[in-house]
Amino acid sequence: MTPRETAAQERRIRAIIKKWRTPAGMTEWFMKTQYTPGPIDIDGKPDPEVAALTSTDWEYRQTVIKFNLDMMARCTDDEAERIVLHEFCHVLVNEMHEGSEERVVTTLSFIFQWIRDAAKAGKI
Repeated sequence: MTPRETAAQERRIRAIIKKWRTPAGMTEWFMKTQYTPGPIDIDGKPDPEVAALTSTDWEYRQTVIKFNLDMMARCTDDEAERIVLHEFCHVLVNEMHEGSEERVVTTLSFIFQWIRDAAKAGKI
């Protein structure tokens, strides 16, 4: 990925975060974003299937979201938006950690987009 492509992906991700930060209830969180040119390490091993990874300290409302720019570049805008929302949901339910977090987060990220689509269509 060229420096120009890297910058474009970072801008795209920042724009999605800005769009959804308030509606998703993330304004009270201290959020950092990190960008990697390729796979994100999971337990010390690069995982090419992971588009983003969130590390959250819910007690202090602090989170770091790391994005795999190579994978994000291959996503449509809707897919990239869903990934950001998915990571936001991880932040919001982080204190649960009882095994069902992944399914709940996936469902919530779809719900956010359904709400957006309904609002665009004037249904809500």
